Amino acid sequence: MHASLPEAFVHMGAAAHGGFDDIAILAREGAGVDAVTMRLSQTLSQCTSCHAAFRVERHD
Repeated sequence: MHASLPEAFVHMGAAAHGGFDDIAILAREGAGVDAVTMRLSQTLSQCTSCHAAFRVERHD
């Protein structure tokens, strides 16, 4: 299935997942709330962009 996905979708998804990994590392290392919140904001922006660009529509 992965091979059938658009390259841009795969890239955006990997970036978002990496962002969540970064958040976990920041939290584990005791980063401040501001640093974690900033990274969360960046990651959620990636999520929003991907969801806006790629949609699966049902055809009943």
